[in-house]
Amino acid sequence: MSQIFVRSCAALLVLSGCHEKNALADQQQAMNVVTGDDHVDVAANSTCRMFSRAEAGSYIGDSVGAPENAAMGAGCAWSAGESGEVVVAIVPADNHEPPKNAAGFRKIGSPGREGFVVPDMGGWIAGAIVGDKAIRVTVIGKAASEQSALKLLTDAASRISSD
Repeated sequence: MSQIFVRSCAALLVLSGCHEKNALADQQQAMNVVTGDDHVDVAANSTCRMFSRAEAGSYIGDSVGAPENAAMGAGCAWSAGESGEVVVAIVPADNHEPPKNAAGFRKIGSPGREGFVVPDMGGWIAGAIVGDKAIRVTVIGKAASEQSALKLLTDAASRISSD
């Protein structure tokens, strides 16, 4: 999940709860739903165990923090603070939604089927269906590129294929 999305959700929660006594608690509860923290411990999130911090950071050329739940618990994010982010989300194949109308959208042949890569908000998104799963990855950062998004997608696909 991109940092912008999370921050936008947080801002909306702040604005919607400004007059309530328990606004901070409500905001935290809503953010826990968005990230998945309400039902998945990050240590138990298999997507967060797919890549080490060093591996995740290598896709954007920066060091990243500890993994965090993302995509309502279906994914994992490694943040490089304000300079970037790596996100991997794995969901049932029925949820695969290539952004076909996005500027720069391009179909790819592998891994899997219905693959794509597209520039997005200063970074890149790539995705594909592999078996019965849809994988979607995001790379944002100083070394983020189409190639690094495709490498992350390929690496994630090989790791779920070997489970």
